[in-house]
Amino acid sequence: MMSITDPNSDFSEDLLDAHGGFLWWYVDLVDDDGNGCVLIWSFGLPFLPGRESAAVSGRGRTPRERPSLNIAIYRNFRPELYVLQEVDPADARWDRVAGRVHIGASSMQTILSQGQRQLSMRVDCTMPGGQSLTGAVDLSGPGCRLTRSLGEDPNHAWSPLCTAAEGRAQFFVEGRPFLSVKGRAYHDRNGSTRPLRGLGIRHWIWGRSPMGDEERIWYLLWPHRGPAEAWGFEVASDGELRPVEHLEVERSGPRLGIFGMPWHRRITLTQAGRCWLRVEHAHTVDLGFFYGRWIARTVGPDGQRGTGIAEAVRPGRVDRAWNRWLVRMAVHRAHAPNSPFLPLFAGVRRGAASLEVSP
Repeated sequence: MMSITDPNSDFSEDLLDAHGGFLWWYVDLVDDDGNGCVLIWSFGLPFLPGRESAAVSGRGRTPRERPSLNIAIYRNFRPELYVLQEVDPADARWDRVAGRVHIGASSMQTILSQGQRQLSMRVDCTMPGGQSLTGAVDLSGPGCRLTRSLGEDPNHAWSPLCTAAEGRAQFFVEGRPFLSVKGRAYHDRNGSTRPLRGLGIRHWIWGRSPMGDEERIWYLLWPHRGPAEAWGFEVASDGELRPVEHLEVERSGPRLGIFGMPWHRRITLTQAGRCWLRVEHAHTVDLGFFYGRWIARTVGPDGQRGTGIAEAVRPGRVDRAWNRWLVRMAVHRAHAPNSPFLPLFAGVRRGAASLEVSP
């Protein structure tokens, strides 16, 4: 289903030409008051309408043919702005040597130098309705270090790149301040040579949360048959990834979102009968047909508390005919016609105000 690879090694550019495959870079930043953002820079994002169904039927396009940028901004534990924008492939590129990605006029650079990871994002795009969104996200911290690769699937690789780090985000709408926030930040990447629905994953839950100067990451994958693969990591303040083996997973009874997406309010991860982490999906900020995202509250074994981000995905529900038409309404294609209903699903939430939460 997945392998965890060395964060210090680069993904191959061949991923961009893997029919049905995908490649993305992810960053989130959130403070204890629920203010923050999530950005995903991607080639071949599996959640784009039409992509997965074409791939599993043998008509998959390469990742470089579907570049996109996803931006979500949160205030006081609620979504304030959402954009999922596709651009013309001619307007996107990945410079592997420089560690730089361009999606339209927006750019991201992630580099590792002398053990330190530097991430710099510059956003410049036009939202549905014609409003401009500009901004920057920066983080700096020890690069993650993994002494050995884990997992057995060479087709799907995930790497945490930097965590237990402080970051800053600033965004402007039409040139006016919209968000300025400092908080705990996290950065990773995910790549596959196969479609999401071809990886044997029935359900996954991922999350990360601070534990003092350190971080805890969980990545839980359920196959179509059999028990979960429960990956846990304790990330030291110097970036060392310490795998935690033999985790057992307890979930509260399933709930259903408005679109039928199953999810769990609480997850408890134990090792040898001792609690490793208790996770509460406390604040729902995205819950659709196949994807959910939460600002999570966590409690460690010694009672230490944290505020982080968590997500759940049901690959079997991605890009089905019964939901594709509605998902299409939420995707802003910068180079092609869009649904007339797009402004209802993307852009600034009606009534949202500017936010300054830190000096």
